[in-house]
Amino acid sequence: MNELRNQVVRVGRFGGPDGLEVVDAPFPTAGRGEVRVRVLASGLEYTDVLIRRHLYPQTMRRRPPFVLGYDVVGEIDQLGGGVSGFQLGDRVADMTVVGSNAAYTTHAAGRPPGPRSGKPRPGRGRHADLELDDRVPAATSRGASDVSGE
Repeated sequence: MNELRNQVVRVGRFGGPDGLEVVDAPFPTAGRGEVRVRVLASGLEYTDVLIRRHLYPQTMRRRPPFVLGYDVVGEIDQLGGGVSGFQLGDRVADMTVVGSNAAYTTHAAGRPPGPRSGKPRPGRGRHADLELDDRVPAATSRGASDVSGE
C-alpha cells in the first residue's frame, strides 16, 4: 500500500545552500480546528537565508531538520473537525516563518470571519487567525523572482 507523500524543502544542516534538501514527507491530515492547504505559492526571502544560516532570532532554538518557508498562498483542500468560516477551495495566505515550502501544509483555523468583529471585511473575504491571514482572490498572481543570485 502506497502512503501519500508530500515534497518539502527542508534545512538538513545550518550553513550554505548545500544544506537544503528536497525530500518526501508524510502527507499531512487536518486535525481538529485545522485546515489542510494545497500550496500554490511559497516564498523564498532573505529571511529564509538568515534562518538557513542560523542567524534569525525568532528561529534560533530550532534544530535541523525542519521545513523552510516564510509565507504561503494556497487553497484549502481539507477541513478538520470543528472548523467553521472556511470552505473547501477557499484561497488563503499565511506568514508561517517556517514550514510553508511544501506541497501541502496544515494550519490552525483560529478566528472566525472578519477581524475581531466576526463580520466579513468588505472586499477582503474571510479572515482566520492562524495563521491564515487572508483570503486571496482567485485572480491574484505574483511574479516569480530569480533566487539563483545570477
